[in-house]
Amino acid sequence: MKICIDAGHGGQDAGAVGPSGLKEKDVNLKVALYLGEILSNNGIDVEYTRKEDDLLGRNSSESLRKRVEIANNSGADYFISIHCNAAENSNAQGSEVFIYTIRSKAKNMAEEILNKITETMGFVKRGVKTASFYVIKNTNMPACLVEIAFISNPREEKVLSDDKMQQKIALAIAKGIGNALGIDIMEVKKGKVIAKSGLNVRKGPSTQAPILKAYKYGEIINIYSILDGWYKTDDGWVFGRYVEFI
Repeated sequence: MKICIDAGHGGQDAGAVGPSGLKEKDVNLKVALYLGEILSNNGIDVEYTRKEDDLLGRNSSESLRKRVEIANNSGADYFISIHCNAAENSNAQGSEVFIYTIRSKAKNMAEEILNKITETMGFVKRGVKTASFYVIKNTNMPACLVEIAFISNPREEKVLSDDKMQQKIALAIAKGIGNALGIDIMEVKKGKVIAKSGLNVRKGPSTQAPILKAYKYGEIINIYSILDGWYKTDDGWVFGRYVEFI
């Protein structure tokens, strides 16, 4: 199973901007990266349209075409585009998920994602809707466009700006995807240290980062995320080559 995750906007295209200046492109990217980590931890292959603050083209039209091109060339089974909503009325609130047509094979996944977001975050459920957005119209695989919440609403903007809430949102989306696929998504993975001489725990995901402690051979550890082959644990970062999931 492979999921292509699209963080909407990027670069000079900030997307919507909240009343305190929070940029949609930044929220989209962080949630997308957290989502990808969770899915990867649970054995799902992930492709990203962007992993940095890039527009992927000289303008928005080029960017949309590039996102679709990446998705269609990735061999992904599903496409998930992450966005924040906005409206002139600052009281507008809630979550909604878009699919291209009501007959889309993504309909069930869209419903599961929406259910998990609203149950987990307490956002108003605005429903699964259809739209001709470029990225869900032109991708070859079933596609959902997730509008997490309204960045134009001060209350929801505050939630969207919080790193822990972004992780919570990503986990809710992941669990919705898992429900649609029949996969039990775990927030934390268990791993066993397989380095006979022990495994250094570092402050960051790099051999240049300071060593904080060492795990013993055979020790069972919690793994919360993956970054470039490094695993985030309770105590710091370890190199994933020397850990096996259990």
